[in-house]
This record gives sequence, C-alpha cells and structure tokens, in this order.
Amino acid sequence: MKNTSKFSIYLSPPTLAGNETEYIQKAILNNHFASFGEATDAFESQILKFTGSSNVSLCASGTSAIHLALKVINVQAGDVILCSSLTFIGASYPIMYENCEPVFIDSEIDTWNVDPVILEFAIKDLIQNGRPPKAFILVHALGMPAQIDKIIVLCKLYNIILIEDAADALGSSFDGKKLGTLGEIGIFSFNANKIISTGGGGAIVSTKKEYIEMAIKYASQSRENVTHYEHKVIGYNYRLSNLNAAIGWAQMEQLESKIKHRREVFGFYCKELEKEMSFQIELNHSFSNRWLSSFMFKGNESKKILLKLEENGIEARPMWKPMHLQPYFKNAIFYGENISENIFQKGISLPSNLRLEEQKKVIAIINKV
Repeated sequence: MKNTSKFSIYLSPPTLAGNETEYIQKAILNNHFASFGEATDAFESQILKFTGSSNVSLCASGTSAIHLALKVINVQAGDVILCSSLTFIGASYPIMYENCEPVFIDSEIDTWNVDPVILEFAIKDLIQNGRPPKAFILVHALGMPAQIDKIIVLCKLYNIILIEDAADALGSSFDGKKLGTLGEIGIFSFNANKIISTGGGGAIVSTKKEYIEMAIKYASQSRENVTHYEHKVIGYNYRLSNLNAAIGWAQMEQLESKIKHRREVFGFYCKELEKEMSFQIELNHSFSNRWLSSFMFKGNESKKILLKLEENGIEARPMWKPMHLQPYFKNAIFYGENISENIFQKGISLPSNLRLEEQKKVIAIINKV
C-alpha cells in the first residue's frame, strides 16, 4: 500500500526492533487474545521490576488509567481536582467523566511543570473559600520530572491525594526513584508515539494493593466474582489485550536503549542550536527520559520553523495549548502567571526518534530560518 503521508521524518515514530513479532506469534499460537495470558503477565512483571512499584494493572490507555485512579480514590461529583495546565487534554478529561471540578495550575519556567509556589497559593485559596481539593493530577510534561519533592510535602500537608501522570515519563526519575511511583497512584501511557508503544495502552501502579484490585474490577466492567454475570456498580471496558501486551513485553526489553537514544538526540540539538533556544532544565536529583526534544525559540521564530519543517516533509509540533485556554474549559478556575501560555506560544517539539543524518537535516533547516 502506498504511503500517502506528507512526512518523511516523523515526530516520535515507534521502533519495533526486538522480539515483537516473536511474542505476538506466540500469543496467536496460544490463542491468547483477551486481557490475560503470558504476554500480559510478562509485561506487568517488567513494569513492576523496572519501576519498583508493587502493584500494577494494564489499561486501554493513559486516559483510562487516570479515570481509574479517580474511581479508586472514590471521587464524588463536585470534588475539586487540581491538574497541571500545560498538558495533553487526556490528563484532564477524566475529571469531567466523574463530574468533578477541575482547577488548573500554571507552570514554572525551568521544568515547564507545575510551579510549587503557585500550587500552594491555589490550595490555600481554595481551602479558604470552603473548597478543599480532593486530589492533584501532576503531569511530568514531556518526560521531565516536576519538583515532586516539594509537591509531595504540600499534598501531605493539605491532605490531597497525589496522582502522578507519568504518561510521558516512563524511565524518568527523581532522586533515583522512578516517576509514577512517588504519589499514591501513578499512570503510564503506551500510545503510538510514546517512548515504548503498544499501539495504544497504559498502566496504573500503586503501592496500595486495594487500589489496583479496584482498578482491575472497574476496568473489567465491574463484574462480581461469581460464575454468572453480576454487576453492582458501573464498570468500563478498560483492559489491555494480550496481543497489545506482547508488543509491550518486547518494547520493555529495549527501554534503556530507547532512553539513551532520546537523550542523545536531545543533547545534539542543544549542542547545535544552543544560541537559538531555551529548554526544560533537569534540576537537582532529576533525570528525564527526554521523550520529546522540545524547545522555546525567540520571538515568532517558532511558527516560521514549524512551517519550514513541514514544507520539507518533517513533522514537528507546537506545544500543547494549556487547559485553561481550551474552549471546553473556559469556565474553569486557573491559578498562575501565564508561563504555560508563553511556552505554548514559543515552544516546539522536534523529531525525537531519528537517525543522526536526519537530525542534521532538521537542524540545517532551523538554522536557515
């Protein structure tokens, strides 16, 4: 079939360079198509071993994993849920699934993640107005660790449940501990463009066994443990198939090399373009997988660069439009100083999984602009 795409270099294409075919064939030969089987068990075991978490459940997507996280902490309609504003909208939609109230928090300029100072101001203001937050969905944007040490202190101080959205951040760490394991609940995404991919999929992890047991039940249509089909509460079809898990099993075997490659790509951009841009900073104790190589360019250069790259068949993308600027969330509360808006206006994600000769082409085009 002819490839009709206008791009010859993609932003973050998956690479299937390991045992994917072998493990998929094994799943087919064993007739394991449902949400259980050898591949599911192997993939989950690898996630636990790599992250150091103690309980995991595979899900249909990162978004479904966030929804399950909200379900297992028993949010109620009207509960206030804090959320990073600079993120993909999949992090915040689940708040609306449960009829809760989103409150968005602005970024800091160093990591592009939530500013702890603004976060504490928001928490105090909400409590003073009789609306204490129930939970906080903290996004580690683009794989960069937030200042989670400070955020953990705030969440404990004000009795807020911390949900880590590590959708972009598998393999990133803070103080030697893997992101996704530092809050009460963590989630990962294995979408087609993530650092490892199952085509679609996600996972939810927690040290609290009861949370993951509840998540598995909700994700399995809330079927009761009886021989017939008994359902007492609403459930969802959120489990990952064994076929998808077979790909994830093989991808996890390559994760360390994938992180190494992404960091090398990012480093080469920095070396060649250092006078032209700024970027997310790894603060003390932080290690980023550099899932996407994202930069802020001066003035209006970002729009010119995006256009010129597209003209040359190269896929790049602007940064996410912050949630508080999205039409759907126009009535939501926002705390901040529009740092995230500035990142959106000037930020670009460049191709982050490519060969060196392809990267040199990208850099040459940017330099011409």
